[in-house]
Amino acid sequence: MDADIVERFAEIKRMWEERLPLWLEEYAETGEQRHDPYFRDWITEFTPIEYSVWSDIRSSGVPFYPQLPICGYFLDFANPFKKIAIECDGKEFHDAERDAIRDKKLEKAGWIVFRIKGHECNRILPDPWNREEYYEGPSDQEVHTWFNTTSTGVVHAINHMFFAEKYGDGYKSFANENIGEVYRTLADHCTTKATLQLAY
Repeated sequence: MDADIVERFAEIKRMWEERLPLWLEEYAETGEQRHDPYFRDWITEFTPIEYSVWSDIRSSGVPFYPQLPICGYFLDFANPFKKIAIECDGKEFHDAERDAIRDKKLEKAGWIVFRIKGHECNRILPDPWNREEYYEGPSDQEVHTWFNTTSTGVVHAINHMFFAEKYGDGYKSFANENIGEVYRTLADHCTTKATLQLAY
């Protein structure tokens, strides 16, 4: 591995070693999960698919953080309080066999892992509940396609299931009406199935 990359990840690890214990202590005392993620200039380090998912994370308001070192790995995005990880699977850097070993190790440590394929990270579709041309609402297929084939839909499903963030009444009613699609999306993207069942 390139020496610059090794040093970069060593620096990221040091940064997290300074912050994470304090954040976990505060979470234990107050339940606070929100902290400023920009203690490092992540934007310049993201791959294009990571940047796309980071945009989804920030716009949805879910408290995920980049490059968290856990179990000897750097998770693309993670919530260390609820132990939920999002991994962006571009073809170039991911091997299914290695990923399965990694996810099994994370699962044993109590983590829930969601994997989003690169083409899903790059796919942009309009929010189904926020389109003026729908008088009677979107079709079941449009709802399924948005939730299950875009990183935006996956992040929203994670948000709805694990964080229950407040959106407008339109979003809450839409997500509740399509809770089956939320479950399906999470199940289709989760690689730690036994742990996911406990979350429900």
